[in-house]
Amino acid sequence: MSEHYGIDLGTRNTAVRCKSGRIASSSGGTIPSAVAYDSLTAEMRFGDAAIELLRSPDPALRARWSIATSFKTALESDAPFVQTPMGSKTAAQVLEDYFRGLISLAAKAGRPALNSAVFSIPVGFSALSRSRLLRAAENAGIKPLAVVSESTAAYLSILLGLGAAERVAVVDWGAGTLDVSVLRIMGSSTAGFVIEEQACSGSRIAGDHIDMAIYEAIAARARSDGREIIAFDQIPVELSRSILSACEFAKIALGGQSSHDLVFQTFTDRKSAKFALTSQDLRDLAAPARAAAFRVLDESIEASGAAVGQFDRIIFVGGCTGILGFRDEAQSRYRQAATFPSSPEWVVAEGALQVASGHAAYESVQDFGCVLDDGYFLPLTHSPIFDGRSEVVHVAATESTRRASLVFAERQAGRTSIAGTLSVPLQGHLGEPVHIKTTLRRDLTVGVEAWSHCCDQAEDVREMSIDNTRFRFRVKP
Repeated sequence: MSEHYGIDLGTRNTAVRCKSGRIASSSGGTIPSAVAYDSLTAEMRFGDAAIELLRSPDPALRARWSIATSFKTALESDAPFVQTPMGSKTAAQVLEDYFRGLISLAAKAGRPALNSAVFSIPVGFSALSRSRLLRAAENAGIKPLAVVSESTAAYLSILLGLGAAERVAVVDWGAGTLDVSVLRIMGSSTAGFVIEEQACSGSRIAGDHIDMAIYEAIAARARSDGREIIAFDQIPVELSRSILSACEFAKIALGGQSSHDLVFQTFTDRKSAKFALTSQDLRDLAAPARAAAFRVLDESIEASGAAVGQFDRIIFVGGCTGILGFRDEAQSRYRQAATFPSSPEWVVAEGALQVASGHAAYESVQDFGCVLDDGYFLPLTHSPIFDGRSEVVHVAATESTRRASLVFAERQAGRTSIAGTLSVPLQGHLGEPVHIKTTLRRDLTVGVEAWSHCCDQAEDVREMSIDNTRFRFRVKP
């Protein structure tokens, strides 16, 4: 029987969930976001198997494989991301291979076929990154149903277990991105909820920054011993992935003990290295990133027009929220409002599954419209009914010309800003009808098409795309 999936594509690890259960790695946790290519046989390995190669103590084995990680954060680039026997691949092409690995893993786990899913995305994900993610899924054989911001998805998954709340902030802090959604909650469990995103912010200050801070601290120690250690931004890509993986492993290991030996199978002077790292070292090295995370959260709360004391819950999910010192500081800052769900690595995928199952549907918060010659704002979308269906309106040409210049704008909180213009061919008749069609696309952009009733739509339609930034989610009782 077919089932939809919720997929939380992470920079370091990916969570996959369907109604039947979780798709787990060999260790029972989330699936490493890694793909490895054999330079001799063109064999591909995925997930745990790729990470094992990255951390292998055998330098010849590591040299034989090209291992790609962190491809999620490189989707905007068309530059070669990894070399394979079949040529170079971009980050988007690596992502296609990774999705094929997820499909195979779901089949091996005896789960329903992974052929449709809702994907969670960082709130700062560009329209280009969203588009390439969805295209990669389609090329791999997964039909993308929709996307939902990671932090909002996290709240969707735990909404009913938290009790009554009107104002909620959600922080999803992972390896590659920090996402904050400030939410207003309306309704009830019996009548259904409306969750409105009042402010969303994103940052790239995340787990990778802490891993690089660990590296720089270790490199400084090595230099003091007379070793020639190059700066991180000069490290070859393949070696940097191995080093960051070792730093991440030490960071996680220190969560349960006071000290840990950080072992680099290959350091930047091409020699193996072993360094002692203490829990206090990690607290100190992570302090700048922790401060940046709380700053983004406070700025998001301020942008929503509310004060910290007005929030019922401030929810923290994502791997970095388990870093030493983070929970203590969050509870000191936000007291009873600070909430740390169990299994924080799975809640985003479970929220995406809520959207995939139809239990929650997204709607646009902004109003998009056409600015007419007299300055009137003609709405093209009518929240809350603008939920993925196309809306068509008609305007009339006010001059006998061969072209109509249409100005489109978006309106939030009473403020109007120009979103773009279209120049539409006409036959030149006064009062000639012009059709305008708007559609909320699954990549969270608004598509606009305009054409004259008197012209050939197939040839004369003009199109544009407007990025969308905020949404509301309607949750069924």
